[in-house]
Amino acid sequence: MSATMTRSRAGQTFRYLEHLGLPAPQMVVYLYHLDPPYKHAAHYLGSTDDLDRRDAEHGGPHGSRLLQVQQQAGGTWHLVRTWIGGRQKESELKSNNGKRYCPECTEHPWPGINTVPRHRKTRHQRALEQRQREAHEKQQQPRTPLWLIERTAVPVTDEPSPGDIALAEAITALEAEWRQQASAALCGPGLAGGHR
Repeated sequence: MSATMTRSRAGQTFRYLEHLGLPAPQMVVYLYHLDPPYKHAAHYLGSTDDLDRRDAEHGGPHGSRLLQVQQQAGGTWHLVRTWIGGRQKESELKSNNGKRYCPECTEHPWPGINTVPRHRKTRHQRALEQRQREAHEKQQQPRTPLWLIERTAVPVTDEPSPGDIALAEAITALEAEWRQQASAALCGPGLAGGHR
């Protein structure tokens, strides 16, 4: 496998193994091709500051869990691509399927140089944004004027309970008694029975 290739469609030349260039990059993103694929995973993408050390760690207790189970299942892997960059570059490349970058799976692999950064957010950030959206939507809802709320009768939707009925009858009886007492006090003792 050669370290460079010309893309026929774009006419670009890019290196498959950028970490072999001089000067050596401080951080490297690497792509492994899994033989055979483990369930749905056919590639592993990672980043490191020491590719030789990290390559030796894979398959052991300090390596990637995917490559551990790949080794336990009897599978192997080999290096097919590297890029200069760290975790940010790794995150950008992971926004696409590894098959698109793999020269063994694709006749014209993507170079991976014009990737769009992924903006990852924590659960806390997502929850905060959700609360802010809900507060904004609540502010946008038309508010009922206070004078209308105070004068609007609340419709009763449930059947009254026996206690509510007894209370309403007691209130009605008291109101009738008060009216009778008030009319007697206003009209005097001689006019309480009616008009003369």
